[in-house]
Amino acid sequence: MCLVSKRFSKVTTETRRLLFVDFTPLRQLRMGYATQMEVSLERVDMMAAAMIHYGLNPNMLVRYLGGEYTGAYRDIKMLPEKLMPHVPVDDMRQITRILTSGCPADFALEESAASKALMIKRGNQKNFVMNEEKVR
Repeated sequence: MCLVSKRFSKVTTETRRLLFVDFTPLRQLRMGYATQMEVSLERVDMMAAAMIHYGLNPNMLVRYLGGEYTGAYRDIKMLPEKLMPHVPVDDMRQITRILTSGCPADFALEESAASKALMIKRGNQKNFVMNEEKVR
């Protein structure tokens, strides 16, 4: 495989190395996440090793990791207090329902042609920083 191309060589070499990386520390609670200044390359390696272990299936990896990756540590009681000044009451009810009861597995959305045209005209909003007014 290494002889096919430079990319294959790099992927093959990296994959072989990552097969021996212990990724079990990823399941431990991380303190100080909000104040970190850079991404740990050790954690990047662990995540890549875990992805290889789970056959590049992110669903299986997230199921294994649990914890912060599934929102297990979120403070649902604090959330309304922080969001209420910024979110309409009905939306807050929906957010609370989703966080406490979950979301339906299937959605049946019927959208009018006018609404669809408006969304197309508005465009694909790439991020909220570029469209701060729309986000508000």
